[in-house]
Amino acid sequence: MSTASDAAKNAYNSALATLNKTESAYEQANTDYLNMLDQSTDGDDTGKYVSINQAGNKKVGQYTAKTTIPYIGAQYILPYNDGYLGTESGSDGLCFVRFDGSLKPLDYMTVKNGGHGGSFGLDGSGNIWSDTLASNGGYQISKFSYQAGKTIDAHNLTALATFPDLIRVNYDQSSNMLGYTRGTKYYVCDPGDIDNPKYSIDLTAIGYDVGSQTWQSQSLSLPYLWWHTGSYSTADPATLGCVNVKTNTLQFVKTYDTSTFNMSYPLSEAETVFASGSVIYVSFNNHDSSTAVTYLFTLPVVNASKDLQKYLDTLNAAKSALAKAKSAFNSAKSDYQKYQSTGKSVVKDTREYKNATKDVKSQEKLVASTKKKIAIVTKQYAKATGTKKQALKNQLDALNKVLKEQSGTLTKLKKKS
Repeated sequence: MSTASDAAKNAYNSALATLNKTESAYEQANTDYLNMLDQSTDGDDTGKYVSINQAGNKKVGQYTAKTTIPYIGAQYILPYNDGYLGTESGSDGLCFVRFDGSLKPLDYMTVKNGGHGGSFGLDGSGNIWSDTLASNGGYQISKFSYQAGKTIDAHNLTALATFPDLIRVNYDQSSNMLGYTRGTKYYVCDPGDIDNPKYSIDLTAIGYDVGSQTWQSQSLSLPYLWWHTGSYSTADPATLGCVNVKTNTLQFVKTYDTSTFNMSYPLSEAETVFASGSVIYVSFNNHDSSTAVTYLFTLPVVNASKDLQKYLDTLNAAKSALAKAKSAFNSAKSDYQKYQSTGKSVVKDTREYKNATKDVKSQEKLVASTKKKIAIVTKQYAKATGTKKQALKNQLDALNKVLKEQSGTLTKLKKKS
């Protein structure tokens, strides 16, 4: 007669088998992607476009809204000095909050009549460019410095441009250009000549659906415009898009698989999107019925052929499946251990799995994978010129940093084995 212990053991064995299968699928997908990436190194840029590697997400930090700063949740966060600067809707106006490198709030300033705060920009001198409320009831583009602990009134700021309706502002330091949304259009202009945009694009023409999607934020990194849509609803999920504003060529639109980001709660509202060299910063307001947590991540930017992107999409799906299989396995393992006097049999059964995925063998695979990526990008760097060469240099620096961390972890694991 089958017992509860037998059922738990059977569930455990089934979960272990699924885990081994999904792990093998992930390793194969990673190998296929690296091989395709290596092959694409020797080609030219014909047919290439900008995309992102969602599987490469890296958490920067998180924080939970507190009462020590009068805000209700992060809206837009940018790198600032050695940390970050973000906007929050406060009781007295729009707050600009300064964070350290792990998103711990340090200080803040308040801008009365500060506007929406859904996006802002920083120029090369550290000035904030933002939409604020105009004294005539409309909106204006304003420029001001960050002043910790101070309160300023936007009605006293010089209006660099005025509009009757809501706008959202960006600043691209690399090109020294200003961007802003108005209605369903996005405009790019010289900051000294805002009334005469150099480029513009109708967002509805490249896939934005006003009726079913909530526009959250955008980022200008010429020639590309990146944007976030989504709300606290499965009908309007967190989605990332990118378009070349010079050619009006859509690069991609992707709905996130937020399960791969390991956030606390199932519902995630897309907030920040900010392009910075070889990565983009993205944030989510993640919550349940009583608690809201802001998470900030980086995602690698890739210049990929469409064939390469297919392999990357497969890798992303495999990573998601592996994360779910690990979660199911850990749950089944916990249930099974309840029926063991010491849990030793489960530990023995899982030793092979632990050696393959958590200890030396797993770490060796990570190191080997990163080394191969470095070799591929090094080949690309040797052939590149101009801004592409600098972007690849940034990517190499990031990969070498990752390799150093992985090698250190491998050394520690070998000492324990």
